[in-house]
Amino acid sequence: MKVDRFWYANETANIPAVWHYGSGVFSLVCLIFGIVSNGLVIFVFIRNSVLQRPRNYFLINLAIVDFGLLLTSNSMHVISSFKKQWIFGQI
Repeated sequence: MKVDRFWYANETANIPAVWHYGSGVFSLVCLIFGIVSNGLVIFVFIRNSVLQRPRNYFLINLAIVDFGLLLTSNSMHVISSFKKQWIFGQI
C-alpha cells in the first residue's frame, strides 16, 4: 500500500458558509462568556482577602489557565471561522 497517493489526495471539503458563521458565532459567544466569567473569578479572588487561602489557589490557577486558553485557542477558531479558512495558510 502506497501512502503517498493518499497523502497527496487530501482535499479540502466544501462546507457551506452558514456552518462557518454558525460555528464562529457560537465560539464567539463562548469566548465572551468565558472571558467575563474567568475575569470575574480572578477579580473576586484578588479583591477578597478571605478567599486568598491555599485551597483556593488551585481554583484561581484553573481560571487563569482557562483565560489564557480562551484567548489563544478559541480566538483563533473564531477568526478562522469568519475567514472560512485556516488563518495560518496551507498545511
